[in-house]
Amino acid sequence: MGIGELFERMLSARGEAHLPTGEGKHARAVAISAIFATLQAWIWALTNFALGYGWLTVEFFVIGALFATALIPIRRGLVTVGAIMFFFVAFIQVGFSQYFFGYDSGSWVYLAVLIVVAFLVFPRRQLALSILCATISALILIAVTFWQDDLPVRFITTDPALSTVLNIATLCILLGALSAVFVRAVNKSEDALVEAHRRSDELLLNAIPESIAERLKDNGRELIADRHPDVSIMFVDVAGFTELSARQDPTETVNLLNALFSDFDNICDQMGIEKIRTIGDGYMVVGGAPQHLPDHTIKMADAAMSFLHIAQRHNINIRIGINAGEVVAGIVGTRRFHYDVWGDAVNVAARLETSGEVGKVHVSEEYAARLPSQFKVIERPPLELKGKGIMQTCFIEHCSD
Repeated sequence: MGIGELFERMLSARGEAHLPTGEGKHARAVAISAIFATLQAWIWALTNFALGYGWLTVEFFVIGALFATALIPIRRGLVTVGAIMFFFVAFIQVGFSQYFFGYDSGSWVYLAVLIVVAFLVFPRRQLALSILCATISALILIAVTFWQDDLPVRFITTDPALSTVLNIATLCILLGALSAVFVRAVNKSEDALVEAHRRSDELLLNAIPESIAERLKDNGRELIADRHPDVSIMFVDVAGFTELSARQDPTETVNLLNALFSDFDNICDQMGIEKIRTIGDGYMVVGGAPQHLPDHTIKMADAAMSFLHIAQRHNINIRIGINAGEVVAGIVGTRRFHYDVWGDAVNVAARLETSGEVGKVHVSEEYAARLPSQFKVIERPPLELKGKGIMQTCFIEHCSD
């Protein structure tokens, strides 16, 4: 288990769950700094106790206890309070060490580290406090360096060189621990960003075709409007759905449509055609847009036959209308937008569906003429389609049906 993960588990029980987004790493940084400072102070307390320096033992023990109190507000989610408490005690500790143990003890290295720590422990919204603490640390460090000759060793407990080495080693460990916390936080943020990007792509592809989604991502301000000279359009409607849904529990109705349309989606994926949208119990498909599909008429007819078998398996009656021709396609809207197609060919396909029969695929005469011999064409008596007048239409079946 890494240092960052260890401290994350120690601190996540309380407080951190209620922190604003992004402040957890700062809470862990304060806690790590306070814990390391506490341990270091108490190690020096034990060292001085072993050497017989009673009052220094008490002093280092008290300093360590004061550092430990910074953990109390952290556990309550008060990151800024904990950071201020830590720096307050740190400045007292550094001042005490410089006065008694002098410049040669190496205790001034704390000041250099505190400049960095100031930007790690305070949340981003408290940048002014980070700058203030870093500035105070830097000014004290400059003053100590400038007047180092006036800071002799007033009290010797250990060799100054050894003290310097120990101080630097301890602070290197502290910086390593803090680095581990922030590297872990950055990695988690990057992983979350990648996952969010994947999910947004997935949602986008569920709403619009992949090629259109790529164009939107490349240039979100681009007006997407294309003319396709020859595509197939299919409308599917569940017959008697209003009466069916009135008799069913809402959950049953939604589950029924979900199962049916999910199976339709799978067929569309297999055939390389695009579902445009669902409207209530209606289902619209286009073949040949936005990507060119040479055999779209055959693919659409095969899909329609599969739809009939799926509906029969679900014990549902459907009507299907198919037509082919020129359409205009593009993105509509800026909120809950969708990819749509328009044109006379679309209107005819919709009329063919409404004027068709349950369990049959109703097509225009022009569309039927483009199908290969594997499809059986059954002409209907000419009928009047709204907005089109009298038209010759057909039903199609697989010859094996």
